[in-house]
Amino acid sequence: MRLPDPARTRIVLAGTSEFSELDGLPAVQGNLLALADLFRTAWGMSAQHCVSVSNPAIPRDLSRAVQHAVSEATDTLLVYYAGHGLIDPRTGHLHLAV
Repeated sequence: MRLPDPARTRIVLAGTSEFSELDGLPAVQGNLLALADLFRTAWGMSAQHCVSVSNPAIPRDLSRAVQHAVSEATDTLLVYYAGHGLIDPRTGHLHLAV
């Protein structure tokens, strides 16, 4: 089994640690920094191919980063999210809290 090619792989690391109506998650910031450092140093990912989205103001800020990564990835796409998730009681769909 081969490892993904870092030049053709895209990674989006997203996390929300501050909320207006939910408890904060201060460890999220450290998680994003540590994962970005790991991918960039141990695996050789460039900063342009491994982006972090920290505390997006609106959902669109996160979805834009993911859409951009999807359009560029030709090997592997990894999307990581740390934060709260909320389940819509009507539909049962999971929503990432931003």
